[in-house]
Amino acid sequence: MTAFFKKHVWVLVLIMCVITIPQSLTTQAELKMRVLITGVALDKVEEQYELTAQVVMPSQSTDGNGVAKVNFVTAQAQTVSEALNKVAYMIGKTVGVSHLSYVIVGESLKNSHLPTVLDFFLRSRHINNALVVMRCDGTAKEMLSKTQNFELGTGVGLQKLFFFKQNASNGFSNSIQEFVNGASTKSASAMLSFVDIKEDDVLKNDSTQNTPDATMKGRVEYMNKIAYYKNGKEVDQFTDEDEIMGVMLMNKKCKEVLLTVENINDDIYQNAIINLFVRNKKTSTTTKFKDGVANVDVKIKLDVVEYREIQNTASGLEDYKSYTKFLTNAVKKAVEEKTKTCITLAFEKAKQDSVDVFEFLNKLYRFDAQNYKKAEKENGANAILQNLKLNISVEVNKIA
Repeated sequence: MTAFFKKHVWVLVLIMCVITIPQSLTTQAELKMRVLITGVALDKVEEQYELTAQVVMPSQSTDGNGVAKVNFVTAQAQTVSEALNKVAYMIGKTVGVSHLSYVIVGESLKNSHLPTVLDFFLRSRHINNALVVMRCDGTAKEMLSKTQNFELGTGVGLQKLFFFKQNASNGFSNSIQEFVNGASTKSASAMLSFVDIKEDDVLKNDSTQNTPDATMKGRVEYMNKIAYYKNGKEVDQFTDEDEIMGVMLMNKKCKEVLLTVENINDDIYQNAIINLFVRNKKTSTTTKFKDGVANVDVKIKLDVVEYREIQNTASGLEDYKSYTKFLTNAVKKAVEEKTKTCITLAFEKAKQDSVDVFEFLNKLYRFDAQNYKKAEKENGANAILQNLKLNISVEVNKIA
């Protein structure tokens, strides 16, 4: 038997070559015919949806060592799914949507019921429901086209960029699943962060940069405004920085905060302005009904790591900085007041529009359904929100 295999081993080698070599040749050809949609922009043009896809295409270079490039393809149709099918037809290649990670919604859809518009992305089994939804001023098509000012990895990865922005409390990231679910809860609310891409001139005309994208740099604006929704429709926006900071402070996913406090006066500081870097922010909320009135207790814990800047006229301040004793009682008090003010501003602004942006009604119903149903039956859900008593406590610590 061993002799037989030794004698006919060439037959086995030939069979393996016949099986594998054609596959390796066709696989390369199939890859060249495949493109990926990584981002989508949605606008409304008259009675049709305009969908613009950010498409990553393989290089057409002859040497086989080319880098993938980004292109933008636009189509209009009566439905979002039909528009996406038109885009795939216009591309003329096999289109993959499994890498779709974000959708930008333009100003023209401001008055639309957004969960209905986005329904296709949520139902499609080929699309990850963790994709991030963002709003923008003007047309989403134009905003999406500005991603070509980024390097390739950043341009197709706005989802990850906003994850980092949210962790650093200068952006808000909301998945399509979270956004759509928000409309069907007791609070019936949701929020979307705006995205604003600016051209960055730092590397423009820099002869020391040899990379082909050295003159194509962009950046996402810091502290993007936030739109808030009720029952799937946009109501208003948080545009003031303190209101936006209030949203970030209440967001449990935001872990790091750069907080500015002003008018600090004590033995060390004289009318000082201090920028503090906070790490490991922790937010907890407890809810209850007391005498028929909803009470919400919010606890914020801030671990101050360092100061980033101190504007001050006090003498001897440099010595005080060197001893890392910058977090005086006056500074702690200012941080506490700033935190309470920011959260209250955001809550009160939305409450005037009868929107429960922090989803307090959900928590009240979840932990005390009996009293919630009783209060809702007597006066309605909006009355619960309008009469709600919000108590905020802040703990400020200095860590090494």
